[in-house]
Amino acid sequence: MSYFRLSRELFNVATRRRFAFFQVATRYSPTHPRAERLDNYFHGVLPWISCSRSFSTGAVVDDAGFPVVSKAELRSRIDKKLNDYILIDVRRGDELEKTGQIETAVNIPVEYLDRVLALEPDEFEEVVGFAKSELAAKQLVFSCWAGTRSMYACQIAQKHGYKNVLNYQGSARDWFNL
Repeated sequence: MSYFRLSRELFNVATRRRFAFFQVATRYSPTHPRAERLDNYFHGVLPWISCSRSFSTGAVVDDAGFPVVSKAELRSRIDKKLNDYILIDVRRGDELEKTGQIETAVNIPVEYLDRVLALEPDEFEEVVGFAKSELAAKQLVFSCWAGTRSMYACQIAQKHGYKNVLNYQGSARDWFNL
């Protein structure tokens, strides 16, 4: 066995052990000091591992720091027909065909989101179907299949200057109970 292959296998074993401890530590005590160190170690490598509680507001946030919307809260907003948010589903068309789309959601695949948000207001309205000014006036809730792409979509929206963004981390898998 070559040195490179052996060192790679040892790295993989060590990484699995750290990940296993990280799962246990964060499941039972997200405030555990070693869990915080491991969170820093895995941040960016495994961003979908956990979500943590923000101590300042008590709101649940994802690994990138965006507030997370629960299924119950989103269902309540849809049922009450509240018009204070825009739900953007960032899945591809073939994924939408398999499961369907959450009511009131607008589909902008994450691959195109950066370009769509950069469009001029008249082009944006022609492509998406509503005025670009609504994006700044309302909360943007992003959804995907499992929460990872929606977190990335939150980052893209923030890059374009939108500050009121939320991540529906459960996404379609949670919504349709798949």
